Amino acid sequence: MNALTYFKTYASDSFVKYSHNILFNQILEKFTVGQLTLDIIDLNYPEYNCKSRIYGDKSKSPQMKSRITIKNLYRFLFKVSFSYDVGLGESYVFGDFDSDDLTTLLKMFILNGECIDMNGKFKFLRKKFDKFINFFYNQTTLKNQENIQTHYNLSNDFYRLVLGEEMLYSSGIFMDKNESLSVGSMRQIRGILEMANLKKGEKVLEIGSGWGSLSIEAAKSYGCHVTGVTLSKEQRKIHLDRIEKEGLQDLIDVQLKHYRDIEGKFDKIISIEMCEHVSDKYYPEYFQTIEKALSKDGIVVLQMIAYNDQMLDEYLSEVGFISKYIFLEGYLTSITKLLSFITKNTNLVIESVKNIGPHYEHSLVYWNKNLLANKDKILEMGIDEQLIRLYSFYFSYCAAGFGARFLNDYQVVLSRPLNIKNLKPLP
Repeated sequence: MNALTYFKTYASDSFVKYSHNILFNQILEKFTVGQLTLDIIDLNYPEYNCKSRIYGDKSKSPQMKSRITIKNLYRFLFKVSFSYDVGLGESYVFGDFDSDDLTTLLKMFILNGECIDMNGKFKFLRKKFDKFINFFYNQTTLKNQENIQTHYNLSNDFYRLVLGEEMLYSSGIFMDKNESLSVGSMRQIRGILEMANLKKGEKVLEIGSGWGSLSIEAAKSYGCHVTGVTLSKEQRKIHLDRIEKEGLQDLIDVQLKHYRDIEGKFDKIISIEMCEHVSDKYYPEYFQTIEKALSKDGIVVLQMIAYNDQMLDEYLSEVGFISKYIFLEGYLTSITKLLSFITKNTNLVIESVKNIGPHYEHSLVYWNKNLLANKDKILEMGIDEQLIRLYSFYFSYCAAGFGARFLNDYQVVLSRPLNIKNLKPLP
């Protein structure tokens, strides 16, 4: 064994000993919410193997519980120590650990965030040894660009298997946990259309029209003339196929264009979870474009994901798992900041704000179940195991965020001042 190999082995063993003690004997011992059961099964570090070590609520009937089984202890500790949530996601994608309920596991980490203070415990490691450790331990990394681009290039067949027959890539609304994804998706669509107070023959603009479920419902149920704009050729293809199948070619037009290039005036403008793809740099332009396209007595309905105001600065200061591997140019803000952008840059006024965030958890759980249930079919499409695990972590990560009330999903109705003509009256 040469000196460098010896040093690397010694450093690895020392790192595992140090970080294992901090994470499993100090940090996790502070768990107060939920019951976490730990198994370690690693042939390279058998001295740390354990079975059914319990943290947090040790009662027989905890409110929430999850089991984590670690199979590659060194890489798990390395990733979590230096990258926290990003590292945890990478470690899961690599297969370093599994969980019987990943969403609940992540939710417990969020809810125990203040008491476990991962950033505080590993702050010294991150600041002093990050570059040094990476020089000697060049860990395998995910193929960033490849995986990020794949998110936008995955086939329609993939999304149909995951999102269900409605192909709605946004939160449904559920009356209870047992309602199907299809029912919840259609309730969300119909609720949005009710907020817009649609009338027969009106011109409707949908910015970010996806696979077309909302525009088809607006045309079928209300007789509206809908213009959808999208940047996705794949989504537009399915949208056009669905329009033809429904015989709605005279009522729906799907245009492949940027929102900046929208022309004409519309009675109603609807945009579902499009703001997440517009950074704060372009918010003024985005909302001014909407205002310009809105008719005199028009109504705007937006649905947008947002952080709690108190957590926004922390989010903006870090690169998270989703912004690194899923939506490279994605951007979330808080509802207060977003509404401020609207009122400062347009004459639009806020008519109502509703948070449907808790419902999003159920949609994401459904998507994850569909993903895993259709794993064999997805593998046959040429999508590998690592990418499936990437999406499973993504869905679980988001579900945990909404379930823990760390993330919100707002429905916002806007109109022009003194609009008494088009807004829905009291019953």
